[in-house]
Amino acid sequence: MNRGRGIDGKNSFQGGDILAHLIIGATSMAGLLLLIEYSRKHAIHLAWWQWGVTLLGFLYAVFVLEVIVSFLSEDHARGALVMGTLLGFVAVVWGVLLARFVFVRGSDRLTDGDQEAEKEADDV
Repeated sequence: MNRGRGIDGKNSFQGGDILAHLIIGATSMAGLLLLIEYSRKHAIHLAWWQWGVTLLGFLYAVFVLEVIVSFLSEDHARGALVMGTLLGFVAVVWGVLLARFVFVRGSDRLTDGDQEAEKEADDV
């Protein structure tokens, strides 16, 4: 029986792969929790669809990193480079747009008390 072995007979289980998957999962979860804490600390109120887009962005970033790790574990460095560059570019653009139009715009919303304080400061 050829359990745990790839087509070429090599052992398909590599300990570094599991560690890479754990690191990717831990850092993405920590990033999401830090983003939630940041939005609470700065009183950024987002709509449900903005949180949905944010979650999809995090899931896509995890997908990109997992694609790269999968290619590298199969000893296809060129595939990891090409797919990582293409998918990574989309992830970076998504992150920049998300930061610009969701979180910056969400923090620009002022409450009535903030608007009154701003008017008083302008009058002085």
